[in-house]
Amino acid sequence: MHIEAALKQVQIIKAQRSILLLCSGGLMLCCILMSFYLMRQEARIILVPGLNQEVWTSDGRVSRSYVEEASLMYIPLLLDLDQGSRGWKRDRLLQYVSKAERHYMEDLASYFARAGKTARELNVRTHFAVKKIAVDEEHLTATISGQMMRFFGDEGGPENQNERYQLLFEWLGGRLLIKSFVKLQEER
Repeated sequence: MHIEAALKQVQIIKAQRSILLLCSGGLMLCCILMSFYLMRQEARIILVPGLNQEVWTSDGRVSRSYVEEASLMYIPLLLDLDQGSRGWKRDRLLQYVSKAERHYMEDLASYFARAGKTARELNVRTHFAVKKIAVDEEHLTATISGQMMRFFGDEGGPENQNERYQLLFEWLGGRLLIKSFVKLQEER
């Protein structure tokens, strides 16, 4: 009698083991297929600003701090340029340009082309130190004031100049996208 009960228990354990092996094999196959799928995917880089203050979005509006933080994230991509990083920064930034109108993308692409030509001709690298940022949250505009430092050649000292730039944004599809970037004339 005890032998029959023990044999029945062994049969139950064998059935459970078979089910467990089948589930394990299926999960292993899923992992292998997922690995192949991920290897074939193109890498996607998402720029997230290092937030220093609270931001919010609501019904197509964004907070003043959101525009400020986005501006502080994009300015180094636009203005801290050298031969080695210019192409990479251009490629990253153009992903965040509004495609609502064609000239937005063309204007920024031509800016990078001009900056590259200048960098090659003069062997210059630039760094912009932000001093002040003024935000108009109604028009999604940021005016950035600071000091542009230009380094000529390999050992050239910096040439410093106060400059102002304006970034105009557009809230589209839940994203804050760049519409335009312009250098402003210094107020006398």
